Amino acid sequence: MGWELHMPRKACVPVYRAVMEAGAKHGIGNAGYRAIDSLSIEKGYRHWHADLRPDDTPLEAGLGFTCKLKSSTPFLGREALEKQKTEGVQKRLVGFTIDEKVPLFGLEAVWRNGVAVGHIRRADFGFAINKTIAYGYIRNPDGGP
Repeated sequence: MGWELHMPRKACVPVYRAVMEAGAKHGIGNAGYRAIDSLSIEKGYRHWHADLRPDDTPLEAGLGFTCKLKSSTPFLGREALEKQKTEGVQKRLVGFTIDEKVPLFGLEAVWRNGVAVGHIRRADFGFAINKTIAYGYIRNPDGGP
């Protein structure tokens, strides 16, 4: 995957040189943010600004495992998540791959049986699978319009 390094500006060049020197025997290379976006969408990593927003819950985003609902540990929003887990989610983050070479940018409609049921939040090309990959939320994830 990749790493993000945070440091004071004056340390950037020495750290860069040290990392490149240490990684040379492993074939290290430079990559820009578009490469990181492509790798992260292939891996299924969620992005805060696109896949996750304040109006999405961990259960809707497929991140319920990050909430300790089986423990007695209190946390902000626990009651709402327990209720949502019991009643079911009204939307769910899902992943798609597109066979055709069609660029997607986000906000495209997602259709099920002729009915728009959601929209794409994020898309990028997956070079490892040679397809476009998209993530979006759909309403009524268990079926229906």
